Amino acid sequence: MSWDRERQAEFDPFWENVTVTGHFYRRERKRMVLCSLGLTALLGYLVFVAKQSPLLFLVPPLVLLLAVGRMLLGGTRAFSRKMASLDPFRRERLLRAFQQSHPQCRLWSGEGHLLENCLLCRVGGRLRLIHLEKVTRTRRVEVSRLAGLVKVLILWSDAGSCRLEFSGKHRAELEEVEEWISRAGGKVGE
Repeated sequence: MSWDRERQAEFDPFWENVTVTGHFYRRERKRMVLCSLGLTALLGYLVFVAKQSPLLFLVPPLVLLLAVGRMLLGGTRAFSRKMASLDPFRRERLLRAFQQSHPQCRLWSGEGHLLENCLLCRVGGRLRLIHLEKVTRTRRVEVSRLAGLVKVLILWSDAGSCRLEFSGKHRAELEEVEEWISRAGGKVGE
């Protein structure tokens, strides 16, 4: 559950001095490319086996273009507003904490960085910053009746709610995240 920045920097020099938004854009770009390749493979099956129109191969680049536009225009908007509202000392502490090795958890469509007193999440193509002292309550939900395939932790705060979805082998990290939230001053299970 830990993110070792020094180990990552050995393999990729980009990680030596990464910013929060740079990390977000890089991870989202990777996710989009993988999704586009999967969509291209499925459409290739339709074109070559099911004898559909070859114009279907225009769909992945168009979807990729829309996803990149959404990422650039709306992906970091709420995060940028929250960062601008922080006092400079707290903003600098948050950025410094992100630059160092810190715990990280894998989510269904992203990851969560467990920083000093906040949770920084890449969830569903958006970058979210959640201050733990503003979390008023949390709730754990099992979404699927079939062996609990997805476990969801919903965090409520003054600004709204955020869903953290844990699936597959990462479901065990839910308890660790709840413990971390309670240690950092958030209210768990209320």
